[in-house]
Amino acid sequence: MLKVINAVPIDNYMLELTFENKLNKVLDIKPYLTENIEDFRNIKLVDGTIILHNGIELNEETLWNESVLYLPPKILKADINSEYKIDIYYENGELRRFDFAPLLSEKFYNRLNDYEIFKKYCICGNTLMWDDSLDIAPEYLYEGSILIS
Repeated sequence: MLKVINAVPIDNYMLELTFENKLNKVLDIKPYLTENIEDFRNIKLVDGTIILHNGIELNEETLWNESVLYLPPKILKADINSEYKIDIYYENGELRRFDFAPLLSEKFYNRLNDYEIFKKYCICGNTLMWDDSLDIAPEYLYEGSILIS
């Protein structure tokens, strides 16, 4: 079983879990809470087990089996803001800006150094894609972007 290496409370009594293979999943912890709201905010991660304020322990097997894959919101629109920066409008109402410049030195994204190719992206669900073969992980695109509004 994979061990949880990080757990972050997010909205609506959800925990974002990062497993040792770098996979992110989300767990609804409402069923494990008492009426005390502090249960949600005061969690401890000890050797892959989450311990809630009320003493309930969620082991690796529970965390893996009860959590679901995390996917960022769907992209509605994306516009180039400036050279190698794209403004992305998500279905949750957020406008976020992603700067691709730091990725251009990586071999995988090398061909995007040609700005004419870079400008020919398309929206594909939760991410951006070029030429049906080059894309960016939706989680990386969302989490690596800056919230504008």
